[in-house]
Amino acid sequence: MKNLFFSMVFLLSFLFFLAHVSEAAITCGTVDVKAASCVTFATGKDTKPSAACCSGLQQLTQSVKSVDDKKTICRCLKAGVQKFNGVQDKFLSKIPDACKIKVTFPVSLSINCETEAAITCGTVDVKAASCVTFATGKDTKPSAACCSGLQQLTQSVKSVDDKKTICRCLKAGVQKFNGVQDKFLSKIPDACKIKVTFPVSLSINCETIR
Repeated sequence: MKNLFFSMVFLLSFLFFLAHVSEAAITCGTVDVKAASCVTFATGKDTKPSAACCSGLQQLTQSVKSVDDKKTICRCLKAGVQKFNGVQDKFLSKIPDACKIKVTFPVSLSINCETEAAITCGTVDVKAASCVTFATGKDTKPSAACCSGLQQLTQSVKSVDDKKTICRCLKAGVQKFNGVQDKFLSKIPDACKIKVTFPVSLSINCETIR
């Protein structure tokens, strides 16, 4: 009886484990299916991504549970779209913004998935969103949320590539808002009393960071 009980416990535990493994696994097959509808926009044939494209991208974002998931999606996206003639990075990289989705992985042909998937523009946008009112001169000091977000970005830096990614994403992100001025933006680290490891400025060339 005791042996039967332990056998049942083991079987249930094993099935539970398998269920979680299968749920957590992200494959290129899954990414291909979710991203297939984005090809017509990525090639410039459509002027905006389809609802199916945006929905697929949203589902991929929700499936991310780890940095490895981000890297897998990044690699699969790059490999998948390159099977189609005419895909251009200038269109592909615009899909998240066109879909109005904050993705947690890079959507680009030019990205190095092994070094840059850990930090994405979606993450940077979320962390820096509260800084906009100071960067436009509306607030006289950065909010606690702004300083906290900047501190978290600083702590997430593990490499020069991370610094470049944050720099590029910050520049691209704040330029979506009217009235952002570099004289305010560049003062945020000092105003927050934070030593950042990346430039906070519109005038910097992110590719020169070492």
